[in-house]
Amino acid sequence: MAKHTYDGMQNAYDKLIVDVATNKKINIPQLKQAIVPMVDSVIRNPDALILLTRLKSIDAYAYLHAMSCAVLAVAMGRHIGLPKTMLQELALGAALFDIGRARINHELLTRPRRLSDDEMVEVRKHVDYAVEMVKRNGHISASAVHMIETHHERHDGSGYPEGLKGEEIPLFGRIAGIVDCYDAITTTRPHAKPVSPDEAIRLLYQWRDIDFQGAIIEQFIQVIGIYPVGTIVQLSDGRVGIVVAQHLEARLRPVVMVLMESDKQLLDDYYEFDMRKHTSGHNGQALSISHSLSPGSYGIDPAEYFI
Repeated sequence: MAKHTYDGMQNAYDKLIVDVATNKKINIPQLKQAIVPMVDSVIRNPDALILLTRLKSIDAYAYLHAMSCAVLAVAMGRHIGLPKTMLQELALGAALFDIGRARINHELLTRPRRLSDDEMVEVRKHVDYAVEMVKRNGHISASAVHMIETHHERHDGSGYPEGLKGEEIPLFGRIAGIVDCYDAITTTRPHAKPVSPDEAIRLLYQWRDIDFQGAIIEQFIQVIGIYPVGTIVQLSDGRVGIVVAQHLEARLRPVVMVLMESDKQLLDDYYEFDMRKHTSGHNGQALSISHSLSPGSYGIDPAEYFI
């Protein structure tokens, strides 16, 4: 069900991109229709769709970044108690806040190096382009438009385009900034390798009350966990597996699907292991997650086990 919902939203977004590329009026109502079941799915079980955001293709980064941000934003909104109507607005704003990048030279966006100051000026125009496109359409709330306008503003005023600070940035914009940053730094991009989910959380926490509001960062960590579903982890006794479920009250002790024992040989019959219920490892010592591993470690592709 989660995969079907995610694919439906992606298909609607793909059509939106075609509209932009052919200078047609973008079909926001069609995207809204696809967002409704996505929001319902996140309300029921946020982990299922968050998992799919971890399995995105590197080649389709620009497309799937939008979908991932929408899912993460809704999961965040659900966590802080926003009503369903606001969750739908949050999802729409997140799905559209980078739509203006479709008007930026593709070669500029895919350069395998950090951009120069002049190049960054050009890339930053994507915010104005996006706002122009959605306002011309008219099928979007003021809250979603403000989210698009402010997703690159930063808590200390160092962001763009207006240099807003703190509470001057609307709630939707503050959420957008965090999910945009988290998804970007945990994904392979032309100019940067991804960091692990736990390293991304460490960085976000380091940036609290500088780039992002501290209270929002802490709530986001509660939503995503230190080791999100889909993360490959190594346990302290040497076993290797994939996080398949979270415990809200015990984020450091998720349910892990064990794929390898300590000898690092893939098991024919892998099994689920609930770390909250089992506190000792095979070596008899206290059990914990030692560290996360990059996708592809030991030949493990998480997508093979979920899709």
